[in-house]
Amino acid sequence: MDGTIRIRSVAWFAIVVFGAMALALAACGGDDDDATADATTTEAAPSTAPADTATEGEGVSPGDTVEGDVELGQFPTPISFTTKDSWFVPIAEPDGVVLEDPVQEAPFTRAVLFLTATPMGGLDTIGDLVGSGDQYDEVTIVDQAETQVGGFDATVYDLTYDGSGTLPFLSTEGFGGSIVLRDTEYYRIWEVDNGDDFVLFAPVLRGDVEWLDKAEALIDTIQFGEK
Repeated sequence: MDGTIRIRSVAWFAIVVFGAMALALAACGGDDDDATADATTTEAAPSTAPADTATEGEGVSPGDTVEGDVELGQFPTPISFTTKDSWFVPIAEPDGVVLEDPVQEAPFTRAVLFLTATPMGGLDTIGDLVGSGDQYDEVTIVDQAETQVGGFDATVYDLTYDGSGTLPFLSTEGFGGSIVLRDTEYYRIWEVDNGDDFVLFAPVLRGDVEWLDKAEALIDTIQFGEK
């Protein structure tokens, strides 16, 4: 990604509010910060069970530990990927799956959220949302680039939020209805143009940006459709 784009306008949505999911990674939630924290991110829950490898059509379930060839059946179009790392699944529901690194720097971070989502306010893109003004003037797009995910065009954003509290950012089908941003975190978000409003959301602490290489390695293997 090239350059730094800073957009100060009136509204920008917040970090990962994976609503309703008790995962603390993607902050789902409403206006209440405590409720948001509960519904967001997923805390790294230790698991001693052997890693499960999802097989075709099975998808994943909450509490799984997955690695190798994995398929997610929670979305309109099946999604598969391959990873040499182990990932804990704190949340798996229609239109929303969270993969969490078993080793975390802080709760609700080091995760990859797979979700069906659109920018708050019915805007077309995250870039439009950040540029819309009001509360989003405290959101900075640090970097933005065109890329591909699973053969589909995508836009990837790196961004931060410097306001107080949490900021609702994405409207979701799962995760309790929304994802929020926090001022302690750094986000990498992929908007994938596959016709399903598919978004990938990866939150880390601001001093832990290098971890995003692990998320990128997984996302580079994503495929859409039946194998």
